[in-house]
Amino acid sequence: MIRRGTWIVLGMFGLLLAFTIWWQRGRPAEQGAAQEATPTLQALWNVGASQVVWIEVEDLDAGTHVAAELREDGTWWLLEPQAGPADALRLEQAAAWLEQAIPRSQLSEADDLSVFGLEAPHQRVTARLDDDRQLTFEVGDEAPTGTMTYVRVEGRAGVLVLSKYGLSEVLGLLDPLPVPTATPTPAPETGTPVAPPSATETSASAATITP
Repeated sequence: MIRRGTWIVLGMFGLLLAFTIWWQRGRPAEQGAAQEATPTLQALWNVGASQVVWIEVEDLDAGTHVAAELREDGTWWLLEPQAGPADALRLEQAAAWLEQAIPRSQLSEADDLSVFGLEAPHQRVTARLDDDRQLTFEVGDEAPTGTMTYVRVEGRAGVLVLSKYGLSEVLGLLDPLPVPTATPTPAPETGTPVAPPSATETSASAATITP
């Protein structure tokens, strides 16, 4: 005859086994649902840095902007606020960021853009590609974390959250871009000029040779 304690142990084992089977069957479904609810975010655009031939950054608060273009000889040329050779390194870094800009998250339900500072954005960035496509996005407020910034991309629904440190590669172009100046060429040396003799020296020489 099986004791009562044995029946209790068997019953608990059966419950544990049933729970384990239920957990193993339900967990993959939950994981699949989680993966479906959190899609992999794509880059802002599918472009290469070498395709960017024109960049403009506007400070909509201050009413200033900077624009530069890549010329056929491969040099960046500043158009605004003044024309002249541009800082190629800074513009190449900005173009590289445009190629690799991947949002950290996306807010699909963002009806009130004023919450994110995008109803009246602070900056606007426009890039033109070598196939004449134009890419534009607007920059709003910083996120509460202090390391992210809200962005709205033209032609893309919702509000995107980007790293403000990466974004500074482009927005930093609003800082004065140094225009290289030509170094003056020194005048060639023509020898040390000899001063004419003074009147006193002339008189002394004449007195010396007088017989």
